[in-house]
Amino acid sequence: MSYQYYMQHMQQLMALGVYIAPANYAPLAYMPIQNLEPTMPMARNDILIIESESDEEDDVDQRTLFCANLSEHVTEEILYEVFFQAGPLSKVHIPKQNGKNRSYGFVTYKYRCSVPYALKLYQGLVLFGKRLDIKFQGKNNLNAYNKR
Repeated sequence: MSYQYYMQHMQQLMALGVYIAPANYAPLAYMPIQNLEPTMPMARNDILIIESESDEEDDVDQRTLFCANLSEHVTEEILYEVFFQAGPLSKVHIPKQNGKNRSYGFVTYKYRCSVPYALKLYQGLVLFGKRLDIKFQGKNNLNAYNKR
């Protein structure tokens, strides 16, 4: 994806009024997405080093985040554009009921190492005035993954 393409989509999101804000940094509560910065610096031990791992063969659940409390205005495209900032995505899905988006969705990253970063980056994310509840979808605890 080119920078120009990315910026064009980000401008479209801002035009739609998409706002996100970390819950533990109140001054950003109503600032546009372009001003989003991590709320806390990543410590050296937060960096995952993965050697000789084939992420494409691993279980999809290990690369998936569950996003609850979505506004009815959030589409798969918006979710894709927001979560793409943490790493390449392989799939975004918001189930539908009677033709309307449900209040939850799934974001699947291409690589497992993007998941812990996304969890930290999007903790307290607010879209269309609703704070998202983002959880690790995997069968195993994320802490077990970090200790590998």
